[in-house]
Formats: sequence, structure tokens, C-alpha cells
Amino acid sequence: MNPAVALVLVVVYGVSVALMQHLSLAMVLPLVWLGVQQRHALGRMFKTLALVNVLVAVVVISLVLQGAHAWAILVAVRSNCVIAFALLCFDQKDASAIARGMQQLRLPHVLVSMVFFTAKFIELLRREFVQFKNTAKVRGFVPKTTLLTYRTVAGFVGMLIIKAFERAGQLQHTMKVRQFQGCIYTLEATPRPTLGEWGLLGVSVVSVGLYVGGWL
Repeated sequence: MNPAVALVLVVVYGVSVALMQHLSLAMVLPLVWLGVQQRHALGRMFKTLALVNVLVAVVVISLVLQGAHAWAILVAVRSNCVIAFALLCFDQKDASAIARGMQQLRLPHVLVSMVFFTAKFIELLRREFVQFKNTAKVRGFVPKTTLLTYRTVAGFVGMLIIKAFERAGQLQHTMKVRQFQGCIYTLEATPRPTLGEWGLLGVSVVSVGLYVGGWL
């Protein structure tokens, strides 16, 4: 899916569903249309959605305990619809795809660069964490509620912060040497929006309009 179209779809659908005050077909119609188009990604979507629902369940349970059963159902449906929609739109795309979509939409270069480099830094920190985890496992480290565990984790967090500052400095010097002007260039060809993607955008807008008009 074209990153710019995916970004617009997620924003339009996510904001619209988040503001809906009752259950409606407008929540489901664009999601069903997208599910048919991205049916090859449904397995990955449901797997990730199951993990995210652990956090959603905490919110829903707290609302149920307060007696707000209607709100609990609404929150569960809205959150699952928005998350599922976003997962299908950005299936098998990294965080830098958002930056490419923002650049296609002609958003300010500073904002695009911030999102792009933030995504890259998050990926680098994730790799550092995985490396630390594997190293600790090889050395027989078992996390416990002991002073040794707290010192080990604190030392790792400190190293992570120091490495982040070092990498930021290296990146700054590299960009200066390369005379970086704020534009992001990639070797990946950006796919053009397909007829199905334009149709999905139309279904989303029409669904929102019908909801606002009281027909859904």
C-alpha cells in the first residue's frame, strides 16, 4: 500500500472512530473493505492484535468494575478497530514508511526528518536491547528481585543512554559532512495508489459522512 494513502487512511479512520459515541456500522465497513484487500495479512494482524488486547483488557476491566459496561464495550470495539486498521495499512512496513508517507504529503521537511531519525533510533535501541538480552542469557543471568538484578539492569540502561548520545553525535557529524538539507531519499520505489486504495478512502469518507448524518 502507498505510504501516503495509508497514513491518510489511518488518520481519517482513527480520528473518526475515536470520536464516535456509540457502536455503528461506520466502524466496520472500511475495516471489512481493507480486510478483503489485505486478506494475506490477516494472520499477522490477529496475532499482534491479541498481544495488544492484553493492555486493552486492563482498561475494559477497570470500566466494568466501575459499572460503565456500555463504555467498556465501546472502548474495546473502538480500540480494536483502530489498531486492526492501522496494522493492515502498514503491514510489513517499518516505521520509516510513515516518514516516506509524510514526505509524499508535502509535510515540512523538519517534521519528516524528526520522524524518520526517531524511527531509526528506536530500531537501533531495540537491537542493543536484544544484544544485551542474548549476552546476559549466554552468561547465565536470570532476572530476580535481587540487588544484583537491579544493578545489572541499571547498568544496561545507563549504557543505553550513553550509546544513544554517542550515536546522535555521530549522526549529526555525518549529516553535516553529507550536507544534509532535510530531504529524505530512499532506494525503494514508492508504489502508486491503486484503484482499491482510492476506493477504500472513499468508503471511509462516506461511512463517516453517513455516521455524522445519522444514517449509520
